[in-house]
Amino acid sequence: MTRTGKATAVVTLGIALTFAAIQLPAQTGGENARARRIEGTWLAQATLRDCNTGAEIPNSTFPALHTFLSGGAMLSNTANSNLSTGHGVWTHAGGGSFKNTVRLFAFGPGGALMGIATVNRDIILSPDSQSLTSDDVSEFRDLAGNLIGSRCASVTGQRLD
Repeated sequence: MTRTGKATAVVTLGIALTFAAIQLPAQTGGENARARRIEGTWLAQATLRDCNTGAEIPNSTFPALHTFLSGGAMLSNTANSNLSTGHGVWTHAGGGSFKNTVRLFAFGPGGALMGIATVNRDIILSPDSQSLTSDDVSEFRDLAGNLIGSRCASVTGQRLD
């Protein structure tokens, strides 16, 4: 390699390293890093509660999988056969707090589409980012958009990845 070629290679490498160093803090530090802590798949247990009293509804605990994707999208599956896979969004609310909204199709006893469930979650992530808790409020609306009912749940989850 000629002296000019070596100089060009050194300058190019220096520019590349400078851009990498400039971008690194934005990707790994501060609020962006805290926001990404929720990304991944979580095995959750939801327990239905009376929205007025907070009392647990007997025999109402079921498992779920929640996957929080980079960029704020989210997917949710539950063991409840009356609900479809949920699709939603999440946002970082600061510190270890997150907001999540997910929508699922709700089906009746014969499998007929009854409406749409919208679940709003206030999520708290543990300091080590390995577990989470959330308080959920769900609204069920029929196909015309009329409110059918609501329910509340407490959720705990453990990171799978």
